[in-house]
Amino acid sequence: MTSSSDSTSLAEGRRCFEEGDYSQAKHTLANCLRTGVDRTEACVLLGRIYHNEGNYTNAVKCFERAISDGQESADVRHLLCASLFEAKRYDEARLHLEAVIEMYPRYWQSRLLLGKLFIETGDLNGAESILRHAVHIHEQEPELWYHLGLALCRLGRYDEAGPVLERAVELKPDTVPQYHYLLGKTQLEQGFAEKAISSFKRSARIYPLAELYFPLGRACQLAQRYDTAYRVYEKALERPINTSIRHIILFHQAEILFEQGEEEDRLKREHNRYRQAEQKLSQALELNPGFVEALHFMPMVHIRMNLPEISAQELLDLLGLDESDLHSCRDANGIPEILSHRYLQRVHLGYAFSRAGRYPEARNALEAALNDPEVDNEPVVQCRILRRLALVQLEMGDRPGSCSTWRRLAAIDPEDHYGAASALAELELEDDE
Repeated sequence: MTSSSDSTSLAEGRRCFEEGDYSQAKHTLANCLRTGVDRTEACVLLGRIYHNEGNYTNAVKCFERAISDGQESADVRHLLCASLFEAKRYDEARLHLEAVIEMYPRYWQSRLLLGKLFIETGDLNGAESILRHAVHIHEQEPELWYHLGLALCRLGRYDEAGPVLERAVELKPDTVPQYHYLLGKTQLEQGFAEKAISSFKRSARIYPLAELYFPLGRACQLAQRYDTAYRVYEKALERPINTSIRHIILFHQAEILFEQGEEEDRLKREHNRYRQAEQKLSQALELNPGFVEALHFMPMVHIRMNLPEISAQELLDLLGLDESDLHSCRDANGIPEILSHRYLQRVHLGYAFSRAGRYPEARNALEAALNDPEVDNEPVVQCRILRRLALVQLEMGDRPGSCSTWRRLAAIDPEDHYGAASALAELELEDDE
């Protein structure tokens, strides 16, 4: 028979738990375990306390003991699974979750946790499968839709992820910033910059997540809101969460300054944008000396600064580096893939040499670019290189060589987008005169 004092101990322990006084709750509940009265309920409460404290090993022991004492509810079995998951005992967690789902097929929390487990362990197809089934049964649970969207994002299927995440936002629009944040990232990946900005702003109105600033900056840059993007990137640089991508943020700021510099040039206004871009790239390269896209972008900035000799030397140095010394960031965070290509580095080297009046070296660099296997199946790239080469040959006084190059260009550009026909006609007219 349960005494009133024993029942009071359990009630007091529950009260302390609910108030967050875990130390007193554990002391009180320990009495229940000693007397054996209300032991099962006490075990569950203790397990929840240990779980909340991050002591998942003890939490697992408590939940296992409660289950062995006859506590067979879906809630307690799920709590055991949650503690195993947090303890990274994924195989055990999966077995228990599958058992819970079989015993309690409408208990959606275990389907959600199994989906999260699959995401955590990299089984994204497994996550998609379990979560699609779950949202079909439990259409009103936004967390299921969110994690299905997360799995689809990780799979790179952003077109499918977008509507799924929109459903999560529709079901819970005003309390979970992560829903809007992930929807914004999905929209950004699809190139919908303005929609992404709107989603990020809605996320920030709920709570300004530290990780928000970098993708918001990317969206503003993509939307050509350059001043705003630059300021947002400054905030991103201040966040410790972005420490590992500081060089990438600095690179993007250099891109903005470069774009703004070109606009100032078009308006024929004095400015120091290129000098500022140079400084940002220098900072990026201090953090990541092998950052190949920054190593390539720097001589492009120096060309705009009318420093062709410096640009040429930087490109020669870059081309002289072994691939193992270079680190490309092209697959992440909007870095232009093309800047890591060797043929383009040679093209820009040819341009730098021509700007410096070193035409034979310019010709050699452009011919090397043209012979790069990367451009074999790229007729547009070939056309651009051939046009530049023909102009360099003219500057050298090599009219026969230039004519030959223009003919090569005309052969692969029958619609004369690159002006080979008109150039040849002009050269032939001059020869006739």
